[in-house]
Amino acid sequence: MRILVASMPRCGSTLLLRAIGGYCPGPYLPNDSACGGVHDWDAIPDVPFLKTHLSAPASLPADILTIFIFGDPLRAVVSTAERRFDRKHFAHCGWTSDDLPDVWNRDDLGYERIFDSWTKPHDFPVLLLRYETLWENINAVEDYIGRRIVLPRQVQRNTYVSREQRALLVPVYGRLVDKVMDMSDMTMLRKRRDDQPGDGRRVEHVGVLSFLFVHKPHPGCSFWRVMAIAAANICKTLELEWLYWSVQSLHCRLGRLWSCVVKRRSNPSRSKKGRGDVTKAQ
Repeated sequence: MRILVASMPRCGSTLLLRAIGGYCPGPYLPNDSACGGVHDWDAIPDVPFLKTHLSAPASLPADILTIFIFGDPLRAVVSTAERRFDRKHFAHCGWTSDDLPDVWNRDDLGYERIFDSWTKPHDFPVLLLRYETLWENINAVEDYIGRRIVLPRQVQRNTYVSREQRALLVPVYGRLVDKVMDMSDMTMLRKRRDDQPGDGRRVEHVGVLSFLFVHKPHPGCSFWRVMAIAAANICKTLELEWLYWSVQSLHCRLGRLWSCVVKRRSNPSRSKKGRGDVTKAQ
């Protein structure tokens, strides 16, 4: 089973995907063999955790469970403009022009197009979630993927939309704002053809450890990734989320320390050169 988290840019897809995959919180998609970004529907990576900002495709492989997360469009646009205004991010949204997109006067990155494409019926089920109420509806995600998830502590979004920015953006994104406000906080979009089996079925929680055997891990999951997911499932079941995040925090710190050690070992010439210069000077 593979899990795809789709969204408009800057609407919480990275946070949700990292939680589902048992990763520490972070601003970017994890850079390992278990995660991949989808930038072309004809070349979907064969990894367990997928993320995309593309518009919805006509069809998806049967082993992919899809979640679309959406949020306040104005905050998303301002967040893109202030924190992720780079060509790599534009390409992830399907922007291929050499010119920079205009997100203030035009919807060049296609926020409304992305939202419309995912919120209509497809030939595959899609779970629609509002970012602002994700913490209240996390049980829906757990039922959908068949195991428990530990989300990081909810914090107030620090993206501020000023009065001047709102006056500039509302004429461009006002229709999208209305669509997002009218959307339910959580919706299960079933397959377009109701005669097909597996039509948005509800998956009940399995036992604390038995899910490892019921849901065979994807080959792209390393032993440590499977153990992290198992730890999240166990700690959430036993209401020990604090223990999970304590271990995750320690793991992240050790990981950063190990990365520094590896970098120093891979580039010893720099430190040796510095010591040689000092010796020569003496």
